[in-house]
Amino acid sequence: MSLENPVVATNDDAVVSKLSAVTKGYYKDEFLKYFTRKPVHREPLINRGYYARVLAWQNLITQFLEAAAAEPVQIVSLGAGFDTTFFTFKHGGRLPATARWFELDLPSVVERKSMIVARHPRLSSLIEPLEAPSATAADAVLGAPRPSLNGAQYRLAAADLCDVSGVERTLRSLGIDFSLRTLLLSECVLVYLPVQCSDAIVSWAAGAFDRAAFATYEQIRPDDAFGRTMLRNLQARGCPLESLTRYGTLASQIERYRQRGWAVADAADMQTIWTTLLDVVDAARVEALEFLDELEEWQLFQQHYCIVVARSASLDVPKLQRATPTAPGAALGIASGVVDTAAST
Repeated sequence: MSLENPVVATNDDAVVSKLSAVTKGYYKDEFLKYFTRKPVHREPLINRGYYARVLAWQNLITQFLEAAAAEPVQIVSLGAGFDTTFFTFKHGGRLPATARWFELDLPSVVERKSMIVARHPRLSSLIEPLEAPSATAADAVLGAPRPSLNGAQYRLAAADLCDVSGVERTLRSLGIDFSLRTLLLSECVLVYLPVQCSDAIVSWAAGAFDRAAFATYEQIRPDDAFGRTMLRNLQARGCPLESLTRYGTLASQIERYRQRGWAVADAADMQTIWTTLLDVVDAARVEALEFLDELEEWQLFQQHYCIVVARSASLDVPKLQRATPTAPGAALGIASGVVDTAAST
């Protein structure tokens, strides 16, 4: 099964929107600029939404890494697209030497990302030693593709998420260890897959890994006016939200994971995360960056996205909990209360 270009294009849209938030000083990411040709200014609602998404996502990853201490851990990003989280964590000294980061996506996306990384030393230097893919390692698992990037901590390869056995073969060829603590990430990915495909991934991950957590960020609540408009807009772009009607509530999202082998599952919409779980010190800084007069629309927007975290019985992190209070901006690499004015113009 192959997803069409409109769905792949949502990856490019996300990069542009994240870079807009970075340019306005919401958070710091030195690497997004390599993945888009021309910065575009998004409206304040979009900038703030992506800030909340990135901070909440990185909070989960940080919890997972810190809880492991010196124990080897793995992060597997499904449908990673042009996500730069590995590079920001590695550059910022937030990725332990005992961690390995695996990314999977469609061949066209993987090819483009590999070329961009190879073209820019600021990226490629962070995944040194960058080794030529080993034919022996890839061929050790019959039918597995060779990795496009194969570093000591970072591995990138193509996989079709609707072919679960192929996903497993690819991960094995990359050197995955199914006995280690593993965090699987799905950031606006599962919702675009046919329900039978996304359900199969959720079930497979629960059974394949001994100690794992699965974090998902995606849309919810398709049945109100805002949700129906969201569905129509994405359908018009050729990007139907395949599983949204099946898993459109927080309760159904939680039940989805519990019924498919995960011992614990929790979920919250992004409005709840914004008001109760994010770093309140940094949130105050962000609210001062741009005037947002569409407060009702902002709340509706946030209520239609959620984060779900499911875990094996042997893991107690990550969980949906308040981020540790910091100096303003520290959580995402911005100096205390200071916004780069050059980047904000």
